[in-house]
Amino acid sequence: MNRESIGSAVKEFAGDAESALGDAIGDHGAQVGGRLRTAEARSERMLAGARETAGQAAEEARGLAEDVYRRGEHAVRAGGEAVAEQVGARPLAALLVAGLIGYGLGLLMHNRR
Repeated sequence: MNRESIGSAVKEFAGDAESALGDAIGDHGAQVGGRLRTAEARSERMLAGARETAGQAAEEARGLAEDVYRRGEHAVRAGGEAVAEQVGARPLAALLVAGLIGYGLGLLMHNRR
């Protein structure tokens, strides 16, 4: 329980007490004031809970994003190693593929003008 929650609980208790006192002595102003204070305290408590929940969700999302980033980084490294292995095993085929890709990109760029 944080400071905000404690303050809200005290305010809610005071509102309930004021409302009960107003009921006991027939003072409508105290009844309404107590109920308003209680409602305000409850809304503050709910807001504090929502903030805490949002903070926890943001922390969890950050952790998941870091995990996805690490997995992606690993996949890129593994793919790069696989390509390097294939190029090392078949250098002429790799050179032919690179040339065809370059020729295709050149055609695409030339046709855009």
